[in-house]
Amino acid sequence: MKTIHDIVQRIWRAWVAIMAFLVTLILSIPLLISVSTPRFYGFFSVLARIWSFSILLLSGFIFSIKGGKNIDYSRQYMIVSNHSSAADIMLSYLSVPLQFVFVGKAELAKIPVFGAIYKGSNILVDRRSLDSRRSILPKAKAEIARGRSIYIYPEGTTKNHTRRLMPFKDGAFVLAIDCGIPILPVTFLDNVELFPSDVLKGHPGLLRAVIDKPIETKGMSIEDKERLKEEVFNIIDSRLAEAGR
Repeated sequence: MKTIHDIVQRIWRAWVAIMAFLVTLILSIPLLISVSTPRFYGFFSVLARIWSFSILLLSGFIFSIKGGKNIDYSRQYMIVSNHSSAADIMLSYLSVPLQFVFVGKAELAKIPVFGAIYKGSNILVDRRSLDSRRSILPKAKAEIARGRSIYIYPEGTTKNHTRRLMPFKDGAFVLAIDCGIPILPVTFLDNVELFPSDVLKGHPGLLRAVIDKPIETKGMSIEDKERLKEEVFNIIDSRLAEAGR
């Protein structure tokens, strides 16, 4: 029976991949147009949510977002969340209906069709390159000046299905302090169980996200980085613990 269950899960994972490819292909032209110039980025934000909703719905997922009232739509944030699933990207767009750009891995830009859209809508970083890492701050400041928020997964990896939460890297917190923008913690409660990134398992179901109150960084210095990182880690970790993760 276990073998049959594993086969069914693998077939479903293949279905999700096919749906993601088809939705991306269908929306590819308007998405590519929307990232061709900064003036169209508001259009991209709408399309990104349509893209996300369509993939999740066709894959058998529904979602629930709590804490939306904690978002002030007149402000920019450093948005951070746990990261254990490819579904995190879609749920990020649906959870936080702001204009934001991800700071993401440069190698994903090599994926056909998706890669061109990804490159045009994110700040790309090659973690092996010091120059690439140093370029993040001026690029982030430019995006904030355009009225956009920044989204970072501070764990830096999705391969953590055996742990509740991996240690956070410094980048998001250094950027938030340097840019003087608040941290907005977002916790994905079910993604690792329903659609883990590093094992071919999972099943349709309810994806829940919780948005906690923002943490102000104005007046902080780089010496406050560890305290800030620990505070955000504890918020997300406690949410996962409450959910039995």
